[in-house]
Amino acid sequence: SATSSGEVDVVPITMNEMLLRGCMLKNSGFVLGLVLYTGRESRIQMNNRNVPFKLGSFESYLNMQIILLLFLQFSICLGCAIAALVWRNEQGMYRYYLAPQSYNWESNNENPFVFVVLQILSNWILYSFMIPISLFVSNEIVKFWQTFVYINQDKEMIDPETGEAARSRNSNVIEDLGKISYVFSDKTGTLTSNDMRLRAIGIGGLSFGSKDRRLELKP
Repeated sequence: SATSSGEVDVVPITMNEMLLRGCMLKNSGFVLGLVLYTGRESRIQMNNRNVPFKLGSFESYLNMQIILLLFLQFSICLGCAIAALVWRNEQGMYRYYLAPQSYNWESNNENPFVFVVLQILSNWILYSFMIPISLFVSNEIVKFWQTFVYINQDKEMIDPETGEAARSRNSNVIEDLGKISYVFSDKTGTLTSNDMRLRAIGIGGLSFGSKDRRLELKP
């Protein structure tokens, strides 16, 4: 800001000069505002993160085993394809009844690289049973049954005061319930209920109510 004498005053911007949304001016005709963070740089946008997908320990273990099986299957297919190429060049040529000199694109390609690639694809189809696709379907069926039948219909998990049964909204991590030993929570309302009850009130210097009786109850 410039003064009447032409000198420039440097005014720092601190928390004392911050105006939050909804502020009202008092004893001031106007203010000069400087927008620092807008759009994606605002606090509400920076804190807006994608909800992480919950993945159980068994499913993580299963995914790792599937990756290892895929690597093993590819290794077997590659080994079989190379062995087929070596056998064709060393032994297959002497098997006249197999017509080794009759090259074609599908099964006996003349190019060794194309032959190996085609053999890998053929063996991949033959060894596709190594990947247990039905295991994932069975796992999801078991999770569904455990969630909506065993947990939601469990009579031992009904609140005796309200009569409300347990409600499982997510079946992704139910296999980890039996592994829980300790629960740490520092946020009120997550595992506890915010139940505020009126016990006493003071009006005009007079005290009404007591700590042993709720005022909202009928006499």
